Amino acid sequence: MKPWLYIATTGCLVVVTVVAAAAPLFIRNESMKSLTSSQPIMADISKIESVTSSELNVIPQEITPQRNAPIPKNYVKALEKDESAKTKKHEQIAATTPVKLIDAPYINQVNRYPTGCESVSAVMALNYFGYGISVDSFINNHLDKAVAPYVGTDGKYYGYDPREYFLGDPYSSKGWGCMAPVIVKALNRCIDSSRHKVENISGATLSSLCSYLDMNIPVIIWATQGMAAAKTSKTWTIVNSTKTYTWISPNHCLLLVGYDNSGYYFNDPLTHKNCRYSAEVAENRYNAIGRQAVIITPIAPTENISTEQCSSPPEEPAPSNPDSTIDNITENDNPSSESTQSDNTQSQSESLPKQSDDVKTVDSNISGSADSNPEVNIP
Repeated sequence: MKPWLYIATTGCLVVVTVVAAAAPLFIRNESMKSLTSSQPIMADISKIESVTSSELNVIPQEITPQRNAPIPKNYVKALEKDESAKTKKHEQIAATTPVKLIDAPYINQVNRYPTGCESVSAVMALNYFGYGISVDSFINNHLDKAVAPYVGTDGKYYGYDPREYFLGDPYSSKGWGCMAPVIVKALNRCIDSSRHKVENISGATLSSLCSYLDMNIPVIIWATQGMAAAKTSKTWTIVNSTKTYTWISPNHCLLLVGYDNSGYYFNDPLTHKNCRYSAEVAENRYNAIGRQAVIITPIAPTENISTEQCSSPPEEPAPSNPDSTIDNITENDNPSSESTQSDNTQSQSESLPKQSDDVKTVDSNISGSADSNPEVNIP
């Protein structure tokens, strides 16, 4: 072969080889340019094969989750628990929303009247009906009082009937208390009988007292302190009698002012205004103290009435023990009542059993246990 032909042939082969190697790179670059250009890529719809409607319906089912798949059980339980909690919360709100709530004045007994809950509750009721009387005036001028139960020289307990007198000193922590008839007598000395009347409605169930609340009449009731469980305390022989009396502890008096579907509201002299206690517990404690209740009912529209309109106190002073000095009678925080207590000390009958000089009076502050709840009836 001639040299020039050999060179030409070899050169052509080199050119062809280079072109063949560079062609794919050129095509790739051109494709990338078309993808990044601003011109949209249009498909040739003429080349798309036809698809039946049944085939179209299959496509979404293949690319989307199945909506009718079973929900996990733990998810269902979580939803049910959440719904149950919401329902329970709504029921609780409905149950504790007052159906009736009277806006009666509130007086706290703690600092000045440690054992004067009966007088404080009575004065709250009087103030509600427009009588401008103070607790001090009620205690000193209208409440029948006698000495606290004591131990006689014979070693036995003696005392007055709390259905006739307040036993001890309501200004002292050593005082005892009184029952509904005593408050009825004191209230009758305070009201204007042409406008109001006092009623002893003892024996009525606590739930039935709601009818008075519906008529805007608050109710003075007896229960226990903090609605603690009631229990028997001391038993003593009633002075000038052969009968005995058993005290229920921890005795307390409150003003019933409202109710809801599962509880009652009280102006509790020991705690605060509109204090709520559950219906079951309140009814139980109310029953344990003998279902005692007192109301003031209007005869005519009430007006603000001053304390001067209250009737005068009883002529006969309350009895006391002449043969000994009793700590919880003389332990009085109210100076204005000292003369009354002194006069009372001289009016006791000489036939009373003597109290031993070295024996203290019986302490009434025997708290009840919340763990037990004996049903106790007053003899």
